[in-house]
Amino acid sequence: MSFLSIGFFRFFIGVILFYAIFIISVILGFGFFHLLYSDLPSSIWVAPSMFVFLASPYIILIGCTLGLILCGLKEDL
Repeated sequence: MSFLSIGFFRFFIGVILFYAIFIISVILGFGFFHLLYSDLPSSIWVAPSMFVFLASPYIILIGCTLGLILCGLKEDL
């Protein structure tokens, strides 16, 4: 039972870590873009928002793969 909880914890950390890095980089990118080009109309945000929406499932899939790799690590690390 202990292995299952440690494996699930590693899987969950892998998914959350990868997705958090993606979301933080998107937020920082949008923030710097807005600071540099603050005079653009608000409709300019539609395309980047659609990218985030459409890319999120693939990013979560990559995070799941990372989580599975972390689950496979040995206990004696």
